[in-house]
Amino acid sequence: MYRKIFNNKGYGLLDITVALGLFSFMILMVLSIFQSINEAQKTAISAQGIQENLRYSLEVMSKEIRQAVRSDSNCSFGGSNRIYNFSAVSFGGQPYNAFYFKKLNRSGQEVCVYYFIDHNRIRIHRRNETTNSVEADNYITSGKINITSFNFDIFDNLVSTAATSKIQPRINIRIGAEMAGGLNRYKQPILIQTSVSSRSYGDTVYIL
Repeated sequence: MYRKIFNNKGYGLLDITVALGLFSFMILMVLSIFQSINEAQKTAISAQGIQENLRYSLEVMSKEIRQAVRSDSNCSFGGSNRIYNFSAVSFGGQPYNAFYFKKLNRSGQEVCVYYFIDHNRIRIHRRNETTNSVEADNYITSGKINITSFNFDIFDNLVSTAATSKIQPRINIRIGAEMAGGLNRYKQPILIQTSVSSRSYGDTVYIL
């Protein structure tokens, strides 16, 4: 007489399918969370990179813009008796739309400063009108970001207005930027704005 010695129930196909489904769901959840963290980290790094670039650029520009003095047309393309100008200029045979002004260096020499966009970067050109030489010509933003917009609202006297005008010139700067290259979701477009005024009051210039 044979006796049944194995009485343990096995797992059915349905049990195995449900177990595999739950396991797969847990794996997908973990991968999804990891991907979200990775995406958030890349986005934060992109935004930080853009902000640092723009913060440096605005600091450089604001410092010089405050030193601007009234022009007497000695700067190329400049209007007389204006502190701030914005119009078409040409460097190396290439046309640009530039914001420019005149300032005095520590030696009291007249320097014309031009800011414009070149290859999606902010470029600065400083020309010493006293010595007729170029003091600087370089970029102030990294090649890792693209400048998408570079606009100015100028509040200044009309061309040829009397130099004794009491209007305090000022300028609003708006800069749009995003990360260069890569996927669109990592570009992190940013638009910033600031206002700067000149230290030049009437015929008096304060250089700090």
